[in-house]
Amino acid sequence: MDRRFLYKSGLLIAFGVTFGGFAQAELHKFTSKDGSKSFEAELTHYVPNQKLVEVRRESGKVMKFKMAVLSEDDQKYVMKRAPALKVAKDLKVSAKIQIGKKKVVKAKPTKRTTIPKSYRVTFRNTSNLKMEDLDVEYELHWVRDNGSGRKGEEKVVAKGSTLVSAVFPRQDLSFNTEAVNILYKEPFGGTG
Repeated sequence: MDRRFLYKSGLLIAFGVTFGGFAQAELHKFTSKDGSKSFEAELTHYVPNQKLVEVRRESGKVMKFKMAVLSEDDQKYVMKRAPALKVAKDLKVSAKIQIGKKKVVKAKPTKRTTIPKSYRVTFRNTSNLKMEDLDVEYELHWVRDNGSGRKGEEKVVAKGSTLVSAVFPRQDLSFNTEAVNILYKEPFGGTG
């Protein structure tokens, strides 16, 4: 599953998109044509007219090579995933935080403010082909700054999924994630 993260306003969204029934980001053991060498990597790109394969190792190193150096089984693996790789390249994803109406409860010793937050996720199909049957899974993570300016405590606050039946060529498709009520507590009466 291709997982992408966007961080905004303390709420982090992680989402994955499954194309045509199989996940994109998976490690595969590739073997050379003669069987003498093998390694694990994620298939990231295939260029059909050059028969060029691109993979990313767990270390992050990107490797490019001709498909002819791979075993017959690995060549079949690449060809089976080639259409989804094309979709992954042509599908652009953005997310914009949506903030609902806040509710404030003033009760000693603390004031409690609840703000509903969600994301508007937009898929843009940059290709000339219709993309079908995209299974989208998302998680919303609440990230609290620990006072040092660095990311502190993080917890999953919502999960969801949706099936996108089609994203038409050169068009956008949007959906909203589930809203999460974020609770802020502060001393009642302020510092004044």
